[in-house]
Amino acid sequence: MKPPSLEDKPPGLPFHGVDRMWSVSVAQILLWNFRAMPSNLHIDEFWLTDEYALYLRHVRGDTKLGMRFGELGINPTTGTPPIDSEQEGDYLYWTIFDTPPQREWTDEFGCEWWGDAPERSWSDAVDGARLITFVERAENRGA
Repeated sequence: MKPPSLEDKPPGLPFHGVDRMWSVSVAQILLWNFRAMPSNLHIDEFWLTDEYALYLRHVRGDTKLGMRFGELGINPTTGTPPIDSEQEGDYLYWTIFDTPPQREWTDEFGCEWWGDAPERSWSDAVDGARLITFVERAENRGA
């Protein structure tokens, strides 16, 4: 399968607040970045919760990681809203590679989680209600 081209990149939606449609658009752009840019990162599972937070289980090299993007709509560098979902998805992609040396919690799959801390416990947040699963764990797909 050939890598996606710029013509395949989903269009960005202007930012008017965080809602389901905008969060899905950010996720689609983030997925496009994963597929379009070569890296040693493999997506294991990726989903959107009912609180409009994105959760990503992934493997980079030989390290199992989990990341929570819980503050969609705020650029942590500037404290301002993004222009559109493309800008947000691109920013989140590069954020994944800034993994801190110490992570906050390890789940039952051995993924070390970090990112925007949830209001409740990490285990409750990771196991919380999902709106959409973009990439499902292999064992859940029957692989």
